[in-house]
Amino acid sequence: MSGNSRRNVRKAPGAPVLRPSFVLPSCWPVTPSRIRAELESLRRCRVRSIGRSSGGREIMGVVHAPSHPVLTIGITAGMHGHEPGGVAAALNLIHLLEYGKDLSGRRWDAVLRRIKFVVVPVLNVDARARCLDSFVGLTVEQLQLDASGYTAGGTLLGRRRRAPAGHRAHLGGLYNDAGFDILNATDGRSLAGTDSVELRSAVLFFQAEGVDVAVDLHAHGSPPMFYAPLGLVPKAVGRAGFNVAEKVRRAARKAGLPFAAPEQVAARKKCDVPVNVFSSALHHNVYGALPLLFEGPQGIIGCFKAFYGGRERIVRDPGLPHAQIIFIYLFVIQEIARTLRDLRDKKETPCR
Repeated sequence: MSGNSRRNVRKAPGAPVLRPSFVLPSCWPVTPSRIRAELESLRRCRVRSIGRSSGGREIMGVVHAPSHPVLTIGITAGMHGHEPGGVAAALNLIHLLEYGKDLSGRRWDAVLRRIKFVVVPVLNVDARARCLDSFVGLTVEQLQLDASGYTAGGTLLGRRRRAPAGHRAHLGGLYNDAGFDILNATDGRSLAGTDSVELRSAVLFFQAEGVDVAVDLHAHGSPPMFYAPLGLVPKAVGRAGFNVAEKVRRAARKAGLPFAAPEQVAARKKCDVPVNVFSSALHHNVYGALPLLFEGPQGIIGCFKAFYGGRERIVRDPGLPHAQIIFIYLFVIQEIARTLRDLRDKKETPCR
């Protein structure tokens, strides 16, 4: 059975039909039934509902706390329904915390030592329920259709604070069922007046668990990279996040993994919407937690124009298979944990 067969591959009027040629591997648990099965199997990890989405679906949180942790890392994934890689990575991390191995049977001992993890594996459960389960082997055009959503007439909804009401053939991956883009449901500082129950649920969960570092997992059609929220947090926090991201990038390049330099959002000239207001809001509302936003690869084919590194570029997704995409996400989490644990041991940590 095709990995995307439970929902037909998107086709806006005039768009070509694109069909994936793969079966979802066991390391890619992104369908609602697989997610539910993984969470229901947990015994060592604490699992609880942290709220309900705009569409009434449960948002689940998972906590794994070793004896005497030196650091608490919060992980959010699935803010956008068309970015299943982060969800798959979060579920692999949870499996690792529960059983000592990820879903491919790989051990990541450096992740486990003296770190408490607080994980929201699917934040925007509404969008995850409506979007494709993988984009590996598909094109950027198919990704854009599922991400943006489109009207019955074939017009893309695009990115905005709230999707236009009425005549939506597909609401896309950006929005919850109320039509709000939860990434931009705050100004990056205050939760006052936020339109996102999902954002509020994650913040309250992280507050209750004392998160020191908030890592938001995303995916895009370019090489893996971090976004540094220099314009939305104090300068010292922005520099600290940038330095951690750069250490992770160097470790990844040394390991032979594709990786781009951290993007400093404040330096961008063509940014219609900030890409990291949610992670910045976590800093301002979770007692000064260090915010990090990571974009993993989607596995799409082809190249397209994107604006990063201070200018517009022609970029190409590395085109990686599912297992290698998961490896990159877990490698990044491992290096974040290693870097911050080492800094804390030296009393040089950027965390509070």
